[in-house]
Amino acid sequence: MLRLNPEGSQNFNSLSSDQKSAFFDDLTNALVNIIPVEPNRLKTSKLFQTMTVGPDDLVLISYTIKKDTDQNQRSASDLTNDFDTLIKAKSITPIGMNNSTKILDETYGFQPTREYSIMVHFIDNHFTDINFIENQ
Repeated sequence: MLRLNPEGSQNFNSLSSDQKSAFFDDLTNALVNIIPVEPNRLKTSKLFQTMTVGPDDLVLISYTIKKDTDQNQRSASDLTNDFDTLIKAKSITPIGMNNSTKILDETYGFQPTREYSIMVHFIDNHFTDINFIENQ
C-alpha cells in the first residue's frame, strides 16, 4: 500500500478517469524501473481510497507484489522492504527524482497489507453476519 502526499493527492483527485488510469500505469512503470523488478510482479487493481490525515485527504493505492518461484529473484518481502526504504528516503533516492514517484508520501512508505476473504451469512435471504478470514 502506498500513499500520495498532499500535493500528489490533490493532483490525483483532479484527474479524469482516463487520466487516473494513465497515472497508475506511469507510477507502476516508474517503480519497476527504480527497484528494478519484473513488471509482472508488481500489480495494482487501479483502485484507491482516501484517508484523512490532519487537514488533508490523502490517496491510498494498493499494490500486490507477486511471489516468484525463481530462487535467484528477490522475495516479495524483500521487495516490500526495498520499496519502503526507498520511499522513506526519497530525498536521496530515485523515488524523489522521478515525476511519477516524487509525490509518494515518505512518512508512510510502502506498507504491506493482509489479504482477507469475506464470508457473508444469510438465513432465509436475510443478512445475518459477515466474517473476515485472513488468507494464508
